[in-house]
Amino acid sequence: MVNEKFPENSWSDNPADAEQFSDEGGEDDANENHTSSWSPYEDPYQRPSQVSQKLIPNHSLTTSKISFLASLDDVCEIDKEKQQNIKKGFSLFEGMLLVMMSLNLFMMMGFLGCMGLFYIELLDEFHLTRSIASMVVSVPWGFAFGSGILTGLLINRFPCGLIIVFGSLMMSSGIIASSFASNIISLIVTLGIFSGIGGSFIFISSFIGTGLYFGQRGSYAIAIVSVSVPLGFLLYPLLATVLISEFTWRGAMLILGAISLNSVPFGIIIWRAKLRLKSEETVLDVKASSIDNFGSVLSIHKNDITMKLCKDIFADKKFWVFLLGITLLFSLVTLIFNQLTDFCIELGYKSVASMALTFFNIPSFFGRVSCSLLLRFTRITTPVVFAVTLTLFGLTVSLVSVAYNFQSIIAIITIAGFFQGPATGIYTCVIIEIIGFQRAAMAQGVTDTTYGLATILVGYIAGLISEVTRSYKNGFLLFGILAAASGVILCVYLLVSKCRSGSDQSESTTDTNVKPVHV
Repeated sequence: MVNEKFPENSWSDNPADAEQFSDEGGEDDANENHTSSWSPYEDPYQRPSQVSQKLIPNHSLTTSKISFLASLDDVCEIDKEKQQNIKKGFSLFEGMLLVMMSLNLFMMMGFLGCMGLFYIELLDEFHLTRSIASMVVSVPWGFAFGSGILTGLLINRFPCGLIIVFGSLMMSSGIIASSFASNIISLIVTLGIFSGIGGSFIFISSFIGTGLYFGQRGSYAIAIVSVSVPLGFLLYPLLATVLISEFTWRGAMLILGAISLNSVPFGIIIWRAKLRLKSEETVLDVKASSIDNFGSVLSIHKNDITMKLCKDIFADKKFWVFLLGITLLFSLVTLIFNQLTDFCIELGYKSVASMALTFFNIPSFFGRVSCSLLLRFTRITTPVVFAVTLTLFGLTVSLVSVAYNFQSIIAIITIAGFFQGPATGIYTCVIIEIIGFQRAAMAQGVTDTTYGLATILVGYIAGLISEVTRSYKNGFLLFGILAAASGVILCVYLLVSKCRSGSDQSESTTDTNVKPVHV
């Protein structure tokens, strides 16, 4: 056996120690019964019970050994402290911040969930075709998620709390200005672009800011905050229905815009909240460079050049398959929010049309909970769950084309909502598992921008189909089948990749079992 030769000055300040150790290497090679040595290049958490004195015969290195082992104790203490922080509960102040983050998402996503109700009003107010009206109400969705790259660039420069304040002002001013719109162009600018981009600032900054503030407890905090999204989808359409009936759609826009202004003081409080966590570098190489203010600026590692990240992401075939599925998934979800209410009115159920969205969002919440339990107690991976639920969601939505009354619509849309919840809830985890931590942030921006822009195009195409065929059923059928097909393609791709990796692993195992021949 040949002992490892340590680099110069790695254990001692005296360079002669390394030479002495190198000269005595021949004697150690001849001795087959000497004590096994321990290398500092092994796992630092596995501290040996005894360190061989024959590792380095020079006793002047004792101080360096003790210092090295003491540093191992410090590392173990830090690891224990991290585990205690993860199990630590939330204080009253932290709970208040979680509530504020949840209310920001509740108001932002809830307003987007009302687009289907305004779609009906815009058809009558501006005498629009279905294709144009469907595109108009899809623009806020598109810019809310298609501006992910712009929001990410701002988060790299400014605190998340400040971006929430700016996004709240943009969104609320856009909604309020929409109530005074006199033509379709001004409505697209105010309702679509201004409120959409402002919503993107609120949405992304709320999740990233929550993760930065709570550190190791960020996953639990984000899970709590994300519950407000389906609640907004559930309650806001009911509120908007009452406001439209009492104050017309213009008055409803004015009131909802004023409600959105509540995110401004929330953002200011979040901005000025003092961080109580120490600065540390995470697995993602994301650092908090401003520890005093919430929403610290993100800094990516210098080697992670943007163009290189994009090149690596687009070279991954699995990402392209996933991107197709997530684009069709969110396009279909937007189509449901925008056209389901008018579809119910078309069948003669105007008084209860808004209830259809409620029956779509309630099972979505339970679907997310069921998905969390499934991932917690089984070995099923998130890409598999995403692919299966996407397939079932698309197939279920396509059945809307055969619905003949309100009861059948409610039954179909309830099942679809249950499958939609897991698919939309875990897609970020799928990105991390497919792409990896280092490229996940860039892949998230590319994904959000892609399906955000595709949402506008799909909204126009679905409206054009309903206009030509005089029915909404064909649009649900077409995009439901496309979404299901993309899920099947992803399932097949994952299965083939699993089989290939299994065969490669068996070949590598066979190669390692062959004993090497020493000359």
